[in-house]
Amino acid sequence: MNYRKCIIWSLTGVLMMQYFPILHAYEGEDSKNIIVTRQEEVSSGGGVGTGDILVGSIYSEQEAILDKENIGQGVEGIGEGQENLESVEVVTLAQGEGVTIEDLANDPLWETSIKRIQILNGEKEYITPEVLAQIGCYKLGLSPIYKQDESGYIERMKQEGLWKEGLEFETQVSREVYSEVLAKIVAFQGSKITSQFLKEVPAGIIQTSDLQAYLSDGIYTLYTLGDVNYMSISDLKTIGFNVESVANVFYLTYEYLGAQVGEPEKKSKPLESTIATYNNQKVYVGNILTYSLKCGKEVLVPVRSLGEYFDLVIDGKRCNLVPNRYYHQQGVHLTPQTITNSLDQPIDVEVISLFWNGKTMFEEIVYISQLQPGESYPLKEEFYGREQKVIHMSTMVKAISRESETFTFPYKGYGQQTLSVWERYTQNENHDVGSLVEQLFPANKIIGTMKYATHGFEKGEKVEVWAAEDGEYYHLLKKGKKIAVPWNSVSIPPTPKAHKEQVPTPTLEAYFNSLNKTSQSPYYIWTDLYRQTTYVFEKQKGSWKLIKRMPTSTGLNKTPTPTGEFKVSGYVPAFGMEKGYRCKTALHLFGDYLYHSVLFDIEGKYVISGMSSLGERASHGCLRLSPEDSKWLYETMPLGTGVLIR
Repeated sequence: MNYRKCIIWSLTGVLMMQYFPILHAYEGEDSKNIIVTRQEEVSSGGGVGTGDILVGSIYSEQEAILDKENIGQGVEGIGEGQENLESVEVVTLAQGEGVTIEDLANDPLWETSIKRIQILNGEKEYITPEVLAQIGCYKLGLSPIYKQDESGYIERMKQEGLWKEGLEFETQVSREVYSEVLAKIVAFQGSKITSQFLKEVPAGIIQTSDLQAYLSDGIYTLYTLGDVNYMSISDLKTIGFNVESVANVFYLTYEYLGAQVGEPEKKSKPLESTIATYNNQKVYVGNILTYSLKCGKEVLVPVRSLGEYFDLVIDGKRCNLVPNRYYHQQGVHLTPQTITNSLDQPIDVEVISLFWNGKTMFEEIVYISQLQPGESYPLKEEFYGREQKVIHMSTMVKAISRESETFTFPYKGYGQQTLSVWERYTQNENHDVGSLVEQLFPANKIIGTMKYATHGFEKGEKVEVWAAEDGEYYHLLKKGKKIAVPWNSVSIPPTPKAHKEQVPTPTLEAYFNSLNKTSQSPYYIWTDLYRQTTYVFEKQKGSWKLIKRMPTSTGLNKTPTPTGEFKVSGYVPAFGMEKGYRCKTALHLFGDYLYHSVLFDIEGKYVISGMSSLGERASHGCLRLSPEDSKWLYETMPLGTGVLIR
């Protein structure tokens, strides 16, 4: 497991703060163990005393301090947006000489950017082609584009038609070439190159977590998918988050006021749908760009993404949200493709952008030296803009240096690098929600093989078996027709085990309502052969609501239960006594097919067979239920009630 710790160091390596939290970050996440332990005291020398609780390893002094030699190298960009350059008067330079820093300082175009240019160019007098590409991208808010062994900035300028062919091979920029490139920069109308964020790919079925979130007097539902826990934006609003939506981007910010906003609820509002898709909207929780899931109109964010504002302290099935002011990355503001210094002093910043190529996640690091007050700097979020197989996952601040302090943040603990999340995204990328639902409720087909030619079927032909008369013949389906063939003419595959994972009620209701089924009564019965479960729905306010689930035993593969739509056509109090047993409270569908109880002795006093096999295929074609469920169905379902078996 990987661990990171929020530490504040001086540039000489002395620990400045006496109190700080520890964030438990790891590759996966299970529903019972989200995150944090707290350490109350650390000695001023940075040592760990007897009895101190530490999770994993601590950053070394060298890791905690920003590498000053790297600051200013590899800087990238995308700003708030392209500046309006139409009214800028381009300064004409004398011909024949290389362009210098002084030349740019005298050009109104670069007036607001000269400090950045000086940082990029370092001690050199003349502007190099690489620096010209960087300042061009910086001015226009353009990210570099990845190209192996070549400058990403020059590549971006080339792709945008802003470059002079062959310039990258020169050691400095002549004034003639500078004037040509500058004219293109001034005339630039915007980029058509974009990086790919998430598509609305189906994620799966959301389940209610064993954990609940606690803050003040409020108790809130957490949700799980795979090994990740999520919390709804609706509940985040209740606990005091300010949620703002701008240009299809969510910004979630939290200020601890000593009490939550709104009335505490003992139970969160249920989700309208539990079918989750990856959200194509960017969501910022403070300065963490996080992925999120959509369930109907609700948006869910990973609980670990709240780590900038809260310690997440686990106590049994409680996830206590403890406000933590030390994680909040004061002084910078992340927006799509940009970071801005909101302090009144220059800072050095290290920013991590995460990408996923379908197999591997990887980081691109931006070191920004001397980010000036109010200055916005472009990030590496479009670094792979030409490669649509690579998606931008997240952007987070790793470290901030100001004056004599460096703040290092546990970016690996914010839940953005859980491998299963991105593997699921790739696995489902070419599916839609409809196909996901069909996977939940697959059609039940028994495919047999003809042993010999008969009744229009060839030997070896694959056939769909619909029903059987035990020991006499099979009914096969062919082009919508049912054809009877001799019992011994078909080879039947083994009976499969039932799928045990049940579908959440909201998903079940949403799916069944999408089928637009009608019934002659207020009820509808659906037997799910895949799960060997019978569901009963009742029409309430125009939609079907699930009122009962019942484990069922339908036919074995060699004596299958027919699929299709039927109606309750009669009531049979008991049958089978002539065969030495009694089945009670049966609903007749058609022919010899009924819903009925498990088998009793001939007098009906005690069960002799069937209870242990409920939930698995076991019958000769009828649909067996427990005595209690069979009696309830018998006494509740009117004649004409619709029945679906699939």
